[in-house]
Amino acid sequence: MALSTTLLVLAGDALPATLTGAAYTPGLFVGMVGGWNGLLDLSGGTGRGIMRFLTIFGVALIVWMIASWLYKRRSGGAGGFPVMGLLAGLFFAALEILVPLVLAILQGILTLITSALTWFGANMGG
Repeated sequence: MALSTTLLVLAGDALPATLTGAAYTPGLFVGMVGGWNGLLDLSGGTGRGIMRFLTIFGVALIVWMIASWLYKRRSGGAGGFPVMGLLAGLFFAALEILVPLVLAILQGILTLITSALTWFGANMGG
């Protein structure tokens, strides 16, 4: 299982001696999202089960926070709205969406930077 591989060759088209014979695609391939999905699929899908549990936990935490706040408000003892509890619940509930989204954004930024460096090295480096 390959988690994430970045190969950046700035000068010329020759591969380093350690990669001779390896499959090499010119340019850059950053596989962070694929690596994350591979990590979750590790050991028979245990990672996916953990993510599903955290999502259910987050939704349950949101429901619990709102229900307890409404109950306390109705009985006259409510304080402020439980913002931190809701934020924690939203974080856990959106983990299956947030991590791949952040990794995809980071992957795009890294691809853009390294593509620019590769272009600069090929066209301006001499």
